[in-house]
Amino acid sequence: MNANLKKIAAVLLCLCLLFGLGACRKNEEPSPDAIDQIEGIIAGAWEEAGSPVIPSDVMKAFEKAMDGLVGANYTPVAYLGSQIVSGHNYMLLCRVAPVTADPVETYAIVSIYEDTEGNAQMTNVSDFGVETYLGSEGMTGGWSQPETPELPDDVKEAFEKAAGMRTDIAYHPVALLSQQVVAGMNYRILCEADNVLPGYDTNYAIITVYNALDGSAEISDLVQILPAEK
Repeated sequence: MNANLKKIAAVLLCLCLLFGLGACRKNEEPSPDAIDQIEGIIAGAWEEAGSPVIPSDVMKAFEKAMDGLVGANYTPVAYLGSQIVSGHNYMLLCRVAPVTADPVETYAIVSIYEDTEGNAQMTNVSDFGVETYLGSEGMTGGWSQPETPELPDDVKEAFEKAAGMRTDIAYHPVALLSQQVVAGMNYRILCEADNVLPGYDTNYAIITVYNALDGSAEISDLVQILPAEK
């Protein structure tokens, strides 16, 4: 669901409550506390990223939060959203590789908090156990990560063709994660799903789209990952 629509719905709900109270108390204006609560809902809401490209200030906060971290290597892939608090919360999709002899790299959603003084720390990691398949990056036939997570027009077109064959859930592409040259092309795409669960803002899926040489496209794999709790 669009973040702005959620904000509007929340504000309308609060206004309805206030007007309902006003009907019981004639000629009374909404209290300052009630107005503060409405403003708090707006200020505290998560704002979905307009682009998956990670802004420079968010990247700086991410690097500060990861400085000195041991046990795993985190590579940011896509910017998902932010929240204004006493400072900022940022949410990113990352590649996570444990520091072991034979690491299996997976995707995870990472939350970063940056305070008003510029200090930053990682506050949450949701690792879904979905492999990136990028261990053979650069090899013929292997998966490779594009230079930017933004979806080019040809990938959008292939996704729309493939997703149009499904009628159960509406998926919206967010970021291009990787691609593979075959007899045609395979694309792994991070998507938002409309079937949002109670208590969560966004439900994600990683979808693999096969784009054939004849121009046809189909979904060859779909992994419904755990919702991102915001």
